[in-house]
Amino acid sequence: YKRQFREIVPEPARELAVLEEQARLYRDWAVIYRRQGREQAEIEPYETKAISIFESLIKRLPPQQVRARLDVMEDLAHIHFERGELDLAEQWVDRAWKAIDDRYHLKKGVGFAEIEQPVPIFWNVLGKLALRRGYIAYRRQQWEQAVRHWVQAFAYFDHFAPDAGATGPTAGYIYRLLCKLPPETLAELEKVCADEETAYAISPTRVHKEIRHALEDARG
Repeated sequence: YKRQFREIVPEPARELAVLEEQARLYRDWAVIYRRQGREQAEIEPYETKAISIFESLIKRLPPQQVRARLDVMEDLAHIHFERGELDLAEQWVDRAWKAIDDRYHLKKGVGFAEIEQPVPIFWNVLGKLALRRGYIAYRRQQWEQAVRHWVQAFAYFDHFAPDAGATGPTAGYIYRLLCKLPPETLAELEKVCADEETAYAISPTRVHKEIRHALEDARG
């Protein structure tokens, strides 16, 4: 099989691209099955194959292909999160986080640094990683940590594309998660949100709005 595959796709770069797409197909089938409420035994083979291919890609992708490597690490974090393997998900998030040039990271008291000829997509990737950190913290019932990560995520998204408006579904999902918390917790989280925004010198984020919305609904 491998020999036939290399005859069809002889260039290493194309072979890696095809493998990446194959892994994402397995990942997507696992997501579909999970949403359908299938048994883990039916989902497991797809996730296992996706993980195996993604991990082999991390070993084979050249260091200079930063974006491709980041995408694969994001995918691995996503799969492990869906499997409830939070420590493994966090490890991949941390690995991807450290792979991005420190100049793109939010700094306390400063916000975003000025970068000559930036690669804006890195802010979007950091946003997705911070968002995943928030989901991991929420699953661990670490509400304050979740909100801090979500605030940073939306700051990255807004910096990447201020007028895109593409974060609406994500904000809606966070709102639904917040609605599961009692009003006294939400009141505390509103303070945490404001403190985080002040600490990083960023404008009020969409997260602040969603906390207020959830708190108003909880109080009737």
